[in-house]
Amino acid sequence: MSTERIYLVGFMGAGKTSVGRALSRKLGWRFLDLDEEIERREKATIPEIFRISGEPKFRQLEREQLERVSRKRHIVVALGGGAYVDPQNQGIANGTGLTVWLNASFAAIQGRIKMDGSRPLFADKIRAQQL
Repeated sequence: MSTERIYLVGFMGAGKTSVGRALSRKLGWRFLDLDEEIERREKATIPEIFRISGEPKFRQLEREQLERVSRKRHIVVALGGGAYVDPQNQGIANGTGLTVWLNASFAAIQGRIKMDGSRPLFADKIRAQQL
């Protein structure tokens, strides 16, 4: 199978950005972190976008950026932790490239992410699982 795009998906802290950067170097392709791209284009952090505009607006921006990036060639894309939950985003990724799920143990994820509430998507769920 030949592909021009690789999408890395998985829970936050699974290593999508780290693996994506290493893989893109190995392949000689570009790398793009979808969340970083949204922040760059919106000139706001993800928590700020959630706070000011809400999750529906963020999810719209996420889908728009994924659609845009899905037309690029020779690119490795790290999707945000919640992006692949959306069936439309799944369709875009699966229909335009190779989707790779990165799995990490809860303990590994817990050690990699800040547990300070700065992650608006799943931080409360992680804390609940700790109890």
